[in-house]
Amino acid sequence: MTDNKVNVLYNIVLPAAILPLMIVLGIWLGRDIGITKAEREQEKELSKVIDWNTKQIHSLGINSAVEKQNAEVLIQILNVLEGREAKSLTKEIPLGDLKNNDPIEDDDVPHTFKQVQKDQKEIDMGIRAAAQNNLFQNDALHNILEILRNSLI
Repeated sequence: MTDNKVNVLYNIVLPAAILPLMIVLGIWLGRDIGITKAEREQEKELSKVIDWNTKQIHSLGINSAVEKQNAEVLIQILNVLEGREAKSLTKEIPLGDLKNNDPIEDDDVPHTFKQVQKDQKEIDMGIRAAAQNNLFQNDALHNILEILRNSLI
């Protein structure tokens, strides 16, 4: 080959063939990096939601423990008012982490939308259980009020 043909090959043809390959490779790599960054950002945001869900589930558990003890106190009050023996109860209520206003980091569960949905269902069940407990306590309080009214007549 002549020097002129070699120069044309190396200076024009080769760069013209490599340039489109580099552009395609750059776009492909850029897309993958963008998806990875978006996924990391999404996981970070989901992590915040899941940590707060964990805090809410924990708080509902504390609420449930308090309601359980309140229900036991109401039963013992009714026992006394109706002339039956009443058990001695502790006043100590395990409040755990109730005064902490920070979310609870939960790295034991996947940070996915499916986990968020599962947490939301668990929170809803906890709220419904609390409402059910409040209905029981309301009924017990009405019974106590009725006994007190009848004893004053």
